Amino acid sequence: MEKQKTKFAEKVKQLWENDKIRFLFTSAFNTFIGLILSFLFSFLIVQVWHGNENIKIWFFQLNLPLTISFILGLPISYTTQALIAFRQKWRWKKLAIFPLSSIPNYALQQLFYFIWKEIFLLMHISSDLIDKILYILAPVCALPIMYFVIRFIVKVKKDNNLDNQE
Repeated sequence: MEKQKTKFAEKVKQLWENDKIRFLFTSAFNTFIGLILSFLFSFLIVQVWHGNENIKIWFFQLNLPLTISFILGLPISYTTQALIAFRQKWRWKKLAIFPLSSIPNYALQQLFYFIWKEIFLLMHISSDLIDKILYILAPVCALPIMYFVIRFIVKVKKDNNLDNQE
């Protein structure tokens, strides 16, 4: 029995050495934080302030709870991705440019949110529960693309001595 525990622990440790596994773990954590914030702001906007979750700015349709949680989650997301997923030193400069990775992430999440909403509407499925499910579905759909975008911004190039000296 002890040998099986040791083998299992070694396998987990081996998996943890893979930055893709750490990225998925930290992304799940960040998504969970984003979900909590999205649900909180959804409740506040709809139930407390009696407003509409979705607004239109020019020709863009935006989901406010998703937008607010996204902005508030940026420092948390950078910190977990830098320190845990890619094992990099935390830097103010990298935090300052990290929102650049969030532009495609935000756009993808908004896009997936409204695509899935339209799909559910076409299937004649519409409810507040579906809207909440979309808060989970949208970031999950963006994950494969965001791995490469975030990795590019967070990870320090090994051959760039100037960047490593900070």
